[in-house]
Amino acid sequence: MGLFRKKSTERAPEIDITTRLSSVVTAFDVVAEKRRAFTAAELAPLVVRAARKWGDDARVYLIISDTVRSDGYGDDWQFHVLFPTLRAEGLWKLGSSGDGASSILSSRLAPFPEPGTTEYLMAQISPQLERDQQQAWDLRLNLIVPLPDRFVDSPSVADALQRNEPTAFAFGPIRLKARSLPTGEAVWEWAGNEVLHVPFAVPDDAEVPATAQV
Repeated sequence: MGLFRKKSTERAPEIDITTRLSSVVTAFDVVAEKRRAFTAAELAPLVVRAARKWGDDARVYLIISDTVRSDGYGDDWQFHVLFPTLRAEGLWKLGSSGDGASSILSSRLAPFPEPGTTEYLMAQISPQLERDQQQAWDLRLNLIVPLPDRFVDSPSVADALQRNEPTAFAFGPIRLKARSLPTGEAVWEWAGNEVLHVPFAVPDDAEVPATAQV
């Protein structure tokens, strides 16, 4: 976990409260020299550390893997992040290097609206559209809340799913998603024959072996 190699098209600046991102930024870290699976809590601190270089208000709001095994480990993970001050969105993804030998955590940070898109070009010529986009961004921030800081790791979630649905992993790895419900409750979600939810947050006074700050 201590191995990092980074490639970036733009370095993370020293950010003040008035800074906004002006271009798409990509980077990657080698998180394991030999390709392996990870739990969500193994990766979360790496994502948060990288994201908060761009602003302390970075909020992870969605975690997804399509390859979670019965032991709770997955070969791919996605962490979706909002940056209110930067007015930007970020995506951190676990994958493999070009030769398939190493595990790579790649990232992509993009302003809203993204440069080159129709929405971006229209905003350059229409002050009203620019105002509409700002309102849309503000609404998105109000609707999308960050996931709790401390969370139940994916191995515990896999155990809970199998207790409730013994055949959950009968056909191999599953898709597991951490998100907030319309009620505001944060859950791990699996959609099989039925949709099952496992609580995401860990109570403040609970002790768990693997949690992460998000």
